[in-house]
Amino acid sequence: MTNNNRANVQSLLTSLGIKTPPVDVELVALSLNFIVLPCDLPTIADGRMEVRDGKKYIVVNQNHPRVRQRFTTAHEIGHFVNGHDASTYMTDDAFDYRKKDHQQEKEADRFAAELLMSRRFLERDCLSFTLEELVERYQVSSEAMNIQLSTLRLFPKHAK
Repeated sequence: MTNNNRANVQSLLTSLGIKTPPVDVELVALSLNFIVLPCDLPTIADGRMEVRDGKKYIVVNQNHPRVRQRFTTAHEIGHFVNGHDASTYMTDDAFDYRKKDHQQEKEADRFAAELLMSRRFLERDCLSFTLEELVERYQVSSEAMNIQLSTLRLFPKHAK
């Protein structure tokens, strides 16, 4: 996570008065003039950003778990905030991190992780909550929480 990404996230959270998890990603999207639109997409597709008739949409796969939809929404916001090309459509089966477009995917993932699981919130909450409680509190997947905690080198309270 670049300091610029972290600063962008903190600026969004502060401007929207978000002080505790879970982050309302639909509110964040709306503040950037996006409409979040759950749709029936192929299983391989998580979502995408679209502009139609002058309106901005974040389309998410309604067949995916809610935590995945939240991450996808935050990921697409990351593309927008970082100025990435919205016309690029990626699927996981053709992923190569050395390519520029794929670097943008990594950057959007890092933005999403910081938006949903902010360092500022996690540093405080790791003192009081177990991993399972953090997953529930932040409304994210166990996998996403584990990756973010590892990235930030934070350790949650042990279960009793």
